[in-house]
Amino acid sequence: MSKHRPFEEWILGGEPLTPADSDALRRHLETCEACRRLAASWPAVETQLHSASFAQPMGGFVLRWRERRVAMASARPQRAWWVLAASLASASLAGAVVLWDLAAVFASPSAALQTWIRGLVQWSVFFRAASDILQAAASILPVGLIGGVGLGLIAATAGLVAVWIISLHRTAYEGVRS
Repeated sequence: MSKHRPFEEWILGGEPLTPADSDALRRHLETCEACRRLAASWPAVETQLHSASFAQPMGGFVLRWRERRVAMASARPQRAWWVLAASLASASLAGAVVLWDLAAVFASPSAALQTWIRGLVQWSVFFRAASDILQAAASILPVGLIGGVGLGLIAATAGLVAVWIISLHRTAYEGVRS
Protein backbone atom coordinates (compact mmCIF):
# COMPACT_ATOMS: atom_id res chain seq x y z
CA MET A 1 0.00 0.00 0.00
CA SER A 2 1.37 3.42 -0.96
CA LYS A 3 2.17 5.90 1.80
CA HIS A 4 0.63 8.58 -0.46
CA ARG A 5 -2.67 6.77 -1.03
CA PRO A 6 -5.15 8.64 1.16
CA PHE A 7 -3.47 11.97 0.44
CA GLU A 8 -3.52 11.48 -3.34
CA GLU A 9 -7.21 10.54 -3.14
CA TRP A 10 -7.96 13.65 -1.07
CA ILE A 11 -6.06 15.91 -3.51
CA LEU A 12 -7.67 14.41 -6.63
CA GLY A 13 -11.10 13.76 -5.12
CA GLY A 14 -12.33 17.34 -5.06
CA GLU A 15 -14.68 16.60 -2.16
CA PRO A 16 -14.64 18.63 1.06
CA LEU A 17 -12.45 17.14 3.77
CA THR A 18 -13.14 16.82 7.45
CA PRO A 19 -11.04 19.10 9.66
CA ALA A 20 -8.94 16.14 10.83
CA ASP A 21 -8.32 14.98 7.23
CA SER A 22 -7.51 18.52 6.14
CA ASP A 23 -4.99 18.86 8.96
CA ALA A 24 -3.41 15.48 8.10
CA LEU A 25 -3.16 16.49 4.43
CA ARG A 26 -1.52 19.84 5.36
CA ARG A 27 1.09 18.06 7.56
CA HIS A 28 1.79 15.49 4.81
CA LEU A 29 2.25 18.22 2.19
CA GLU A 30 4.88 19.86 4.41
CA THR A 31 7.05 16.72 4.23
CA CYS A 32 6.21 15.14 0.83
CA GLU A 33 7.50 16.79 -2.33
CA ALA A 34 5.59 14.44 -4.70
CA CYS A 35 2.23 15.23 -3.12
CA ARG A 36 3.06 18.96 -3.03
CA ARG A 37 3.73 18.91 -6.79
CA LEU A 38 0.51 16.96 -7.34
CA ALA A 39 -1.52 19.42 -5.26
CA ALA A 40 0.05 22.39 -7.09
CA SER A 41 -0.47 21.01 -10.63
CA TRP A 42 -3.88 19.36 -10.21
CA PRO A 43 -6.05 22.50 -10.51
CA ALA A 44 -4.56 23.31 -13.94
CA VAL A 45 -5.04 19.73 -15.13
CA GLU A 46 -8.59 19.66 -13.80
CA THR A 47 -9.38 22.89 -15.66
CA GLN A 48 -8.05 21.41 -18.91
CA LEU A 49 -10.09 18.26 -18.40
CA HIS A 50 -13.30 20.22 -17.84
CA SER A 51 -12.69 22.53 -20.80
CA ALA A 52 -11.81 19.76 -23.28
CA SER A 53 -14.33 19.21 -26.04
CA PHE A 54 -15.68 15.80 -26.95
CA ALA A 55 -14.61 14.24 -30.23
CA GLN A 56 -17.35 14.18 -32.83
CA PRO A 57 -18.22 10.87 -34.49
CA MET A 58 -17.26 10.35 -38.10
CA GLY A 59 -19.90 11.14 -40.69
CA GLY A 60 -22.56 8.48 -41.14
CA PHE A 61 -22.04 7.03 -37.68
CA VAL A 62 -25.73 6.88 -36.81
CA LEU A 63 -26.58 5.23 -40.14
CA ARG A 64 -23.84 2.59 -39.69
CA TRP A 65 -25.00 1.97 -36.12
CA ARG A 66 -28.62 1.45 -37.21
CA GLU A 67 -27.61 -0.87 -40.06
CA ARG A 68 -25.51 -2.94 -37.71
CA ARG A 69 -28.33 -3.15 -35.14
CA VAL A 70 -30.80 -4.26 -37.83
CA ALA A 71 -28.33 -6.85 -39.15
CA MET A 72 -27.79 -8.26 -35.67
CA ALA A 73 -31.52 -8.33 -34.95
CA SER A 74 -32.25 -10.20 -38.18
CA ALA A 75 -29.44 -12.73 -37.55
CA ARG A 76 -30.64 -13.52 -34.02
CA PRO A 77 -33.93 -15.28 -34.95
CA GLN A 78 -32.19 -17.48 -37.53
CA ARG A 79 -29.73 -18.61 -34.89
CA ALA A 80 -32.56 -19.20 -32.42
CA TRP A 81 -34.46 -21.38 -34.92
CA TRP A 82 -31.31 -23.40 -35.63
CA VAL A 83 -30.76 -24.05 -31.92
CA LEU A 84 -34.41 -24.98 -31.46
CA ALA A 85 -34.28 -27.37 -34.42
CA ALA A 86 -31.10 -29.02 -33.15
CA SER A 87 -32.59 -29.37 -29.66
CA LEU A 88 -35.77 -30.93 -31.02
CA ALA A 89 -33.79 -33.35 -33.18
CA SER A 90 -31.63 -34.39 -30.22
CA ALA A 91 -34.67 -34.81 -27.95
CA SER A 92 -36.43 -36.88 -30.62
CA LEU A 93 -33.41 -39.14 -31.01
CA ALA A 94 -33.12 -39.59 -27.24
CA GLY A 95 -36.86 -40.34 -27.03
CA ALA A 96 -36.56 -42.91 -29.80
CA VAL A 97 -33.72 -44.67 -27.96
CA VAL A 98 -35.74 -44.74 -24.72
CA LEU A 99 -38.84 -46.05 -26.53
CA TRP A 100 -36.74 -48.73 -28.24
CA ASP A 101 -35.44 -49.89 -24.86
CA LEU A 102 -38.93 -49.81 -23.35
CA ALA A 103 -40.25 -51.87 -26.25
CA ALA A 104 -37.52 -54.45 -25.60
CA VAL A 105 -38.46 -54.56 -21.90
CA PHE A 106 -42.16 -55.03 -22.63
CA ALA A 107 -41.48 -57.62 -25.35
CA SER A 108 -39.36 -59.77 -23.08
CA PRO A 109 -39.20 -58.66 -19.43
CA SER A 110 -37.12 -61.66 -18.40
CA ALA A 111 -34.42 -60.86 -21.00
CA ALA A 112 -34.33 -57.23 -19.83
CA LEU A 113 -34.04 -58.37 -16.19
CA GLN A 114 -31.21 -60.75 -17.09
CA THR A 115 -29.37 -57.96 -18.89
CA TRP A 116 -29.81 -55.66 -15.91
CA ILE A 117 -28.60 -58.33 -13.44
CA ARG A 118 -25.62 -59.15 -15.69
CA GLY A 119 -24.59 -55.47 -15.68
CA LEU A 120 -25.02 -55.26 -11.91
CA VAL A 121 -22.85 -58.37 -11.41
CA GLN A 122 -20.16 -57.01 -13.75
CA TRP A 123 -19.99 -53.74 -11.81
CA SER A 124 -19.86 -55.55 -8.47
CA VAL A 125 -17.02 -57.79 -9.74
CA PHE A 126 -15.17 -54.70 -11.01
CA PHE A 127 -15.48 -52.93 -7.65
CA ARG A 128 -14.46 -56.05 -5.75
CA ALA A 129 -11.36 -56.49 -7.95
CA ALA A 130 -10.47 -52.81 -7.55
CA SER A 131 -10.88 -53.15 -3.78
CA ASP A 132 -8.62 -56.22 -3.68
CA ILE A 133 -5.96 -54.42 -5.76
CA LEU A 134 -6.04 -51.38 -3.48
CA GLN A 135 -5.82 -53.56 -0.34
CA ALA A 136 -2.84 -55.42 -1.79
CA ALA A 137 -1.13 -52.14 -2.71
CA ALA A 138 -1.81 -50.76 0.77
CA SER A 139 -0.23 -53.80 2.45
CA ILE A 140 2.87 -53.73 0.19
CA LEU A 141 3.59 -50.02 -0.24
CA PRO A 142 4.92 -47.78 2.54
CA VAL A 143 2.33 -45.57 4.23
CA GLY A 144 4.09 -42.36 3.16
CA LEU A 145 3.87 -43.33 -0.49
CA ILE A 146 0.16 -44.07 -0.25
CA GLY A 147 -0.43 -40.70 1.42
CA GLY A 148 1.69 -38.99 -1.24
CA VAL A 149 -0.30 -40.60 -4.02
CA GLY A 150 -3.52 -39.47 -2.32
CA LEU A 151 -2.19 -35.94 -1.94
CA GLY A 152 -1.06 -35.99 -5.57
CA LEU A 153 -4.54 -36.98 -6.72
CA ILE A 154 -6.08 -34.24 -4.59
CA ALA A 155 -3.61 -31.68 -5.97
CA ALA A 156 -4.28 -32.80 -9.56
CA THR A 157 -8.02 -32.54 -8.99
CA ALA A 158 -7.63 -29.08 -7.46
CA GLY A 159 -5.50 -28.03 -10.43
CA LEU A 160 -8.10 -29.21 -12.92
CA VAL A 161 -10.84 -27.41 -11.00
CA ALA A 162 -8.72 -24.23 -10.99
CA VAL A 163 -8.17 -24.47 -14.76
CA TRP A 164 -11.91 -25.00 -15.24
CA ILE A 165 -12.79 -21.95 -13.12
CA ILE A 166 -10.22 -19.77 -14.91
CA SER A 167 -11.57 -20.91 -18.28
CA LEU A 168 -15.13 -20.08 -17.26
CA HIS A 169 -14.04 -16.68 -15.98
CA ARG A 170 -12.14 -15.82 -19.14
CA THR A 171 -14.98 -17.00 -21.34
CA ALA A 172 -17.53 -14.99 -19.36
CA TYR A 173 -15.56 -11.74 -19.14
CA GLU A 174 -13.31 -11.77 -22.21
CA GLY A 175 -15.49 -13.69 -24.63
CA VAL A 176 -14.56 -16.44 -27.02
CA ARG A 177 -11.95 -15.60 -29.60
CA SER A 178 -11.53 -17.58 -32.78
